[in-house]
Amino acid sequence: MSCGIPKITLAILVVWCAFVQGFDAASNPPERCNLPIDPGSSDEFIHSYGYSPEKGRCVPFFYKGIGGNSNRFSSLQECNRVCVVPK
Repeated sequence: MSCGIPKITLAILVVWCAFVQGFDAASNPPERCNLPIDPGSSDEFIHSYGYSPEKGRCVPFFYKGIGGNSNRFSSLQECNRVCVVPK
C-alpha cells in the first residue's frame, strides 16, 4: 500500500503542473501579438490578419509584401489560435 501513495502524489503533481503551464500560456499570448500591425511596403495587397491589443481581437489588414513584422497571419483562425486569450 505504501508504494501507491508516492504514485498518486506524482500523478497529482504532474496534472497540476500541466494545468499551471496551460493556464500561464493561455493568459499570456506570445509577444508577437503585442506588436503593432505593420502592413510593410511594396505594391502587393495580401489579405492578412493581425491581433489588435486595443480591440482585443484579430482584425483584417492588407500586407504589402515586404517588411512588416510577425504580427501577421494568413487566416483569422490562425490569428485567433495564437493570440486570443479565452475568457
